[in-house]
Amino acid sequence: VQAKARNNARVVFVVAADGSISDLQLAESSGSAELDQFALALVRKQAPFPPIPPETGRSSWVFKARIGPF
Repeated sequence: VQAKARNNARVVFVVAADGSISDLQLAESSGSAELDQFALALVRKQAPFPPIPPETGRSSWVFKARIGPF
């Protein structure tokens, strides 16, 4: 996987107030389809995330992450 990847995969997703995820997208390919799919699966496996505390006043939060060997 690392030999094929030119960059880290960049994912973007939304965590809802209850910790569930939605709108998971590959925002930037690593150059390796295998690493790209791994990055998406990694985020899915981490869900649900801890709920967003009500005192933040937020019903969702957008996260961006780079996943990969670089």
